[in-house]
Amino acid sequence: MPSRATTVPTALIVCLDCGEQRIHSARGLCRACYSTRSRNHTLDERPPVRRGRRPCIECGAPSIGRARCTRHYEAYRTRQKAYGQWTVDQNVDAADVIDMIGLLRQAGMPLRLIAATAELSPRTVSGLLDGTITTVSAATADRIAALPIPACWPLEAPDSVLVDSVGTVRRLQALAVLGWSYGALAERLGTTRTALGPVVAGHTKHVKAQRARAVRDLYNELSMTFGGSARTVTVARKNGWVAPLAWDDDTIDDPAALPDTSTATVTTEDRIAEYEWLCASGVDPVRAAGQAGISTVTIRRHKQRAETAA
Repeated sequence: MPSRATTVPTALIVCLDCGEQRIHSARGLCRACYSTRSRNHTLDERPPVRRGRRPCIECGAPSIGRARCTRHYEAYRTRQKAYGQWTVDQNVDAADVIDMIGLLRQAGMPLRLIAATAELSPRTVSGLLDGTITTVSAATADRIAALPIPACWPLEAPDSVLVDSVGTVRRLQALAVLGWSYGALAERLGTTRTALGPVVAGHTKHVKAQRARAVRDLYNELSMTFGGSARTVTVARKNGWVAPLAWDDDTIDDPAALPDTSTATVTTEDRIAEYEWLCASGVDPVRAAGQAGISTVTIRRHKQRAETAA
């Protein structure tokens, strides 16, 4: 029997999820990202990409130009020519448009949302990013230029929109350095340890904006308190995670930002001072040592050195 012919998509696009130039599958996504979203039932989490033509401003039928359908477009063109006011749209260089899209991406705005907000197709955005489209209409350039650049995208996006997880991961890891266990964080966030673990470990590239805001609020609440899990502190130090003091609240969501470890190092003296303050507040010494992230052996040795020096 003759083999059934199969159609293999060969068009390359810049995937709206991973940002890589790959073979297009559907919805502006590469095969891998589309399959992942399909398995996780998250294909519809982002704002829908505008499909089809915009409606005619006069009758609502699909438009072909100047936001008008064929009949109204021809009537409009004839009328404008009679008045001597007809001009042909000229394309402009897309360099400024590409730069603007780059700024929006750096701010964390997803490509799919950029396309939907600017009333562009995913293919147009991909073509601009991979260089196959070098000119755009003046109207398109104006729509892109009018898009506001969010100062901190995860904190402004709609709840169900996926945003970059960088800030969320950094905040959770910083809380782990303070001894907040996965279980304690998951309980406060209303999720499970199993679901939160990959996020804390940095294995998840995107999280919902709603989750990013919840982690931000929890971080602001707990970033100056010890969580009490010495095991979590050990794991965090082994992984090279840094404490909240290493991050500036204004740049923690910026992927290009680096931690300032010179001010984030918690010395033994700091932990002993925290331990003594907890004990003075009535906390059990063993529990106080765990909350301060220091062992009872270290405390005993420190006291012996202090007595010897005296």
